[in-house]
Amino acid sequence: MDLTKSALVFFTSLMAGFMGGQVGCGGLLNLPILMLVGLNPLVAIGTNKFAAVFIVLISAKTFYQKHKLPLKKFSILAAASLVGSIVGVFTLFSFPLDEMLLKKITVGILLLVSFIIFYKQNLGLHDQELTLSRKNFGLLIFFVFLISVYGGMFTIAMTTLFAMVFTLNKQSFAKSMSFALALTFVVIFSSTLFFIYYDLVNYHFAAVQAVGGTIGAG
Repeated sequence: MDLTKSALVFFTSLMAGFMGGQVGCGGLLNLPILMLVGLNPLVAIGTNKFAAVFIVLISAKTFYQKHKLPLKKFSILAAASLVGSIVGVFTLFSFPLDEMLLKKITVGILLLVSFIIFYKQNLGLHDQELTLSRKNFGLLIFFVFLISVYGGMFTIAMTTLFAMVFTLNKQSFAKSMSFALALTFVVIFSSTLFFIYYDLVNYHFAAVQAVGGTIGAG
């Protein structure tokens, strides 16, 4: 492998790991770089997912130690994430995906995430318990499912989207990130298994990205 390409992937993932641990949008850096070094879109997505398993696990552990999650509610949300992730993977595999389309998706998500980050100081200012009516919790499950479908396909900024849903339900940003990172891990781990099965992972760049991202997230 070209050492220049490996170094580029490593240093980008280092920055992305730090960003992902803070606001959950590291994929906005990682995915374009993987395509830049020559991976086709599906392999780039699979490689990014494989590396993200380790990066998200570190970040999720850090947030969970500070903000414990209610097990019963999280289990229900995790089940919705698992189903959504599987739906997302097979949706992605069912449609042709070229580099131009993926770039357009990345730009659209970048704009959305920029908006969320800019206004996040107005969300989740008070740390409250997750006390939701049955109707509101049902809506939360629905949105978690939709984000997980997206996450099963592209992953980019999925943690940020999860966090936004929880902050809008009156959780602090830190507690929202605990939920978001845990659900992100469910989606990424489950969807990555399919990319591995279909041989859509470049393990060299995945390892480089995982090391850089883990250092950055830590």
